[in-house]
Amino acid sequence: MRFTHLELATHKLKELRSFYIDTFRLPLVEEDAKSFTFDAGATRVTFRVTEQADSVYHFAFTIPRNKFEAAYAWISALTEPITQNGQNRFLFGSWNNSSVYFYDPAGNNVEFIALHDLENDAPGAFEPARDLLRVSEIGLPVHSVPAEVEVLKRDFAQSAFRGSEGPQFAAIGDLDGRLIVVEIGRSWYPTEVGAVVAPVTVRMRGPRQAHQQIEGLPYVLEQVSE
Repeated sequence: MRFTHLELATHKLKELRSFYIDTFRLPLVEEDAKSFTFDAGATRVTFRVTEQADSVYHFAFTIPRNKFEAAYAWISALTEPITQNGQNRFLFGSWNNSSVYFYDPAGNNVEFIALHDLENDAPGAFEPARDLLRVSEIGLPVHSVPAEVEVLKRDFAQSAFRGSEGPQFAAIGDLDGRLIVVEIGRSWYPTEVGAVVAPVTVRMRGPRQAHQQIEGLPYVLEQVSE
């Protein structure tokens, strides 16, 4: 699963523009009074203005697997990483990844994730404009995780990533990209902040052509065949 375009909402458009364009120096594609769009490697990201103050998300950027410590140092100099039980570097054996989490100015739970099974080593110092390779996770809070997972398996020909499937949490996809399906209100790891419903449009490449407008929720998923 490869995310090609992600559309999100925010009540802090100017602050996010400064954060991702001026500080991260990601390429600005277009902007107007109500939105801006940038490229994060292979994924295009658009933020649109909303009045919903709690319109916050979890999403992750894949970085080169050999640059985790450099990325950790870079983000630590900019903002304090999210800490749980005295730790702010997280290693997950079943996924074979290293992660650091932080908040952007809108309160989004953002992750730099190094997936060690991806052969994506890169030379040089860590630079977001070069080393944010793609968006590889987006959170989707839903009323019933098992029901949504069944739709994604059936219609999108996707599967749970390395067994990550339960009644309140499921990661659907593969090393390249994962839909993080959680129960509404479940805390976003590694925080105590509960997942809220906010508009999401995800365009991606996958095994087959598929489209879903999740009933009762402002989510649109569009998949084209690879």
